[in-house]
Amino acid sequence: MRIGPVLLVGLLLLTFAAPASAAGPELYLLSGVAMSNLGGDAEEFGDMLALGLETEFPGSSWTSTKKSRTGYDLGVGARYGTSDLLRGVFEVRYATRGAKYDLREISGADVSATMTLKLAYLEMPLLLEVTPAVSGSVRPVFVVGPVLAFKAISEATIEAEGGGASVSVTQDLDGMKSAAFGGIVGAGISVKTGSNSNFLLQGRFHAGFNNLVDDPDFSIKPQDFSILAGWSMTR
Repeated sequence: MRIGPVLLVGLLLLTFAAPASAAGPELYLLSGVAMSNLGGDAEEFGDMLALGLETEFPGSSWTSTKKSRTGYDLGVGARYGTSDLLRGVFEVRYATRGAKYDLREISGADVSATMTLKLAYLEMPLLLEVTPAVSGSVRPVFVVGPVLAFKAISEATIEAEGGGASVSVTQDLDGMKSAAFGGIVGAGISVKTGSNSNFLLQGRFHAGFNNLVDDPDFSIKPQDFSILAGWSMTR
């Protein structure tokens, strides 16, 4: 087990163990756009798709280009701790993950297809939040920590065009693991809008640590970026 995550969880537990502040936990909503992609052997997976098409249609030649998939990342959270500088954060989020593959026939048939890996997870980040003290109503915010995720959706959609016709097929993906583990690092601002409320804006990078597929010889891992906005309220 890596020592970094162990120390981080220890810091979070110390933060949560601190006596609750008089104002109570700060609750918030934070949602926005997720630009999802896949790392590991994800490029190789696209090459396998192109090779499979060449085998299915002898004499044809195909290329594959991996692209990000745009979706959403939404959830609720609570901040705990007595320090304005360092607090623990627990969130429950629903986020789309995955990637797209543009497949093109380049030997003159003018046929193209897009395969979208549509993944979605119920995620539970446990974060350490650092908010340096500055003058004025705008404060910088930095977050880091692990995230445990449970699969909600795993399917592939294939949309093909050629000869003036188009077709779309969706099917469930086999061999996807039911749980995933990763990490989040992010930065943003908190803008004070009232005595007990703040406007929130964050950018986050989510990296997967474990293989999403149940295959020891093939590995894909999330590499996602989210832009989030929200509102917090202290009781």
